[in-house]
Amino acid sequence: MRETFSIEVSNRFHPLSHLPIDALDEYCKDVQEAFTATSKEMLGCKLNTMKPWICRHTWELIEKMKALKQNLLASKGNNVAHAAEKYKAKNKEVKTSAKQSSWKTKPQRLKQQLQRETHKPFTRTYQPRFWQNLSCQGQKKTERLSREKIISELVGQNILKRFLTDLAQNSWRT
Repeated sequence: MRETFSIEVSNRFHPLSHLPIDALDEYCKDVQEAFTATSKEMLGCKLNTMKPWICRHTWELIEKMKALKQNLLASKGNNVAHAAEKYKAKNKEVKTSAKQSSWKTKPQRLKQQLQRETHKPFTRTYQPRFWQNLSCQGQKKTERLSREKIISELVGQNILKRFLTDLAQNSWRT
């Protein structure tokens, strides 16, 4: 992407190299136009995307609410209270409409989230457990298992010994 951008910019600068140095302002404008035109071609413009959980009707209500807010800010005298009531009612209508449209699309959003979660790689790491014990006074006390306790329990059950022998046998094979 970077290479193609630099090639496009250099192609646009090639006709600019024959300009006289006297016209420095024009040269700066041409350079700026070359960069902006190239970036628009290569990257494109950022599009404002609508939120998927808000329906078109709610967006129309939001636009009406914005117009009422501008009307409220521009009004003076006795009209302020009337404009404030209109804005408050429209705001409440927008909120209820947004909640309803959110609930309508919730199963679809949950399905998409589940699909994204199933395709994620498993990246969790081991976290040692905390055991809860009751102390003599009856208060809860959390005690972290130490490495020595875990090893002593595994040695007592001969699990560690079997694991190490299997590991040694498999490592010699490779």
